[in-house]
Amino acid sequence: MPEQQKRQPLLRYALMEAGLQIVPILKTRWLWLLFTLIVGLSCEMYFEYMMNLDPYNDVMRIIGQLGLALSAILVSLCVLFIAPLTIEDLRGNKKPTSVWKFSSYHFWPLTLESVRALAHVLFFIGFFAVPGVLALIAAYTFVIPHLPDDKAKLAVTGAIVGVFLILPGFYKFLRLHFMPYIIMFDPKYDAGEVNAIKRSYELTKPIMGRLFLFLTFGAAIELGLDAPPSLFEGSLRDITRIAISPLTILFSVYSVSVSYFMFQKRHETTAHRANEEIEGKA
Repeated sequence: MPEQQKRQPLLRYALMEAGLQIVPILKTRWLWLLFTLIVGLSCEMYFEYMMNLDPYNDVMRIIGQLGLALSAILVSLCVLFIAPLTIEDLRGNKKPTSVWKFSSYHFWPLTLESVRALAHVLFFIGFFAVPGVLALIAAYTFVIPHLPDDKAKLAVTGAIVGVFLILPGFYKFLRLHFMPYIIMFDPKYDAGEVNAIKRSYELTKPIMGRLFLFLTFGAAIELGLDAPPSLFEGSLRDITRIAISPLTILFSVYSVSVSYFMFQKRHETTAHRANEEIEGKA
């Protein structure tokens, strides 16, 4: 890697490198990405069709919402496996690794670590639950009864919930952002020498601001891509969704690639510093 490239700010470096890898990823894994697109789009349309069959059936709506959530998770998992793996192969000038074998090998460790991370996040949020409840009680006792309309009351309630529940959860989400890449690409994790949660904390600590900006803008773009189909009804809604779905997958590939390059850069930096410390002690 050229010395000039090493000096680039982390986020700029990751954005540029991910942009350069988009076309090679599409060329190498077009069949897998097409499969992901078709399966995700089919599931999304099917579960929306189920909900629209009987809009007043709460059970059908719950099943449909769960199906849509699982479809989104499936697509995200596929992209999470495909994009970084392809970059690893391209950077190492290696023959393309089987996506199926790679994902099968890492699926259960990723699932189990995700459950552990979720418990970690819920435990952390629990510390804010009691003061949050007390704040809600105080607001409904002293503030909300004196507000002029329902919008103001909803705003106060939303602000309290956001401060005591959503913000702590988002903070933990940022700190755990590199955990999947550690599980998949850090040899020390396979050797049992690294705790994925603690390692992610170590890698994300100095770059929280940049991660926040990147993920916030990324979420805004994804919401913007998801919005157009909701403006239409019937067949036009389906046509719009089909037309936009490739852009959604493309942006997901780019977003995951940016995260991967940020992880690799931080991983290399911390490893280099650790080696320097060892040499200094020697």
